[in-house]
Amino acid sequence: MVIVWILQLEERERLKVIIMLRQWWSERNRVREGEKMRSVDDLIYVVEKNAAEFQNFPAVNTRRSVQK
Repeated sequence: MVIVWILQLEERERLKVIIMLRQWWSERNRVREGEKMRSVDDLIYVVEKNAAEFQNFPAVNTRRSVQK
């Protein structure tokens, strides 16, 4: 299955694939609504930029510390 394959990728590659799929869907919607299709180079730039931003984003601690 494709999902299993994606989940087995290294973190950076997995992130790029997920972002690429999202951008692909977004581009499909843009073109369907009448906008001009972006170049492959533009889409690659967006994927790389978003992947770098996500990797540099600080992790959020979801645990709440209870102060007494």
